[in-house]
Amino acid sequence: MSREESIARRIILEVTAYHENNKARIPRIINKTMTEANKEYPLALPAGAKKFTIKMRETDTAFIMAFERGAVDGATPKGEYSTVPNGDSFSEVDLQTANDFKIYVACAVAGKTIEVTVWS
Repeated sequence: MSREESIARRIILEVTAYHENNKARIPRIINKTMTEANKEYPLALPAGAKKFTIKMRETDTAFIMAFERGAVDGATPKGEYSTVPNGDSFSEVDLQTANDFKIYVACAVAGKTIEVTVWS
């Protein structure tokens, strides 16, 4: 085996070991009913969250989400946000979160439930 092949093999083994040791293993489900339309609701992810999927339980309504407080509060959002269309979801993998990582969500229709599946 050449020196280059040896280095490449070692890198592959190190990357594989890193991913194996950092796999998300513990699931948690968070549900939040948004009782008021156009109100921002914070969703705190558990410490050590590695990936999450967020969606609306009801598939007839879109929602907006942000990673900054105040961005989606009110009928006219004031900051950077993403719209998640009716029946769709948003996922993020390979997170390295702080202990106070939050997602902020809002919906134009009151009484809708947001569902988050988080893996730590």
